[in-house]
Amino acid sequence: MSPQVAAEMAATREKIRANRQKVVASSMDLTAAENEKFWPLYREYRDSVSKLNDRWWKIVSDYAQTYNKLSEAQATRFLNDYTQYDVDRIALRTAYIKKFGAILPQKKVLRYFHIENKLDAIINYDMAGEIPLAK
Repeated sequence: MSPQVAAEMAATREKIRANRQKVVASSMDLTAAENEKFWPLYREYRDSVSKLNDRWWKIVSDYAQTYNKLSEAQATRFLNDYTQYDVDRIALRTAYIKKFGAILPQKKVLRYFHIENKLDAIINYDMAGEIPLAK
């Protein structure tokens, strides 16, 4: 991955991160009581997701530097790292679905995670176009 592509991907990621709360706020239709409970949990969740995404970014960056000369051992490590990232992402989301469910009606929890999925899809789409296939 070229430095320019890495910079563009980082810029897209930061733009989504900066605007994410605005998108969520405008889409959730929370009551005053729900707002009071939702936003602290939202920030906690997003901090956890951000740490997890930093791992993903490291995996992708390391892969992009070696994709054209991968050894079998490196390929195995990337597969294991990617799979563990997915397992951890699902576990985190599952835990927070329960936490959000304790403070919001299930329809609003579903709505929130739909919004999260859509925003993540934008980032993943941009990244997918830039990540080269292993050789």
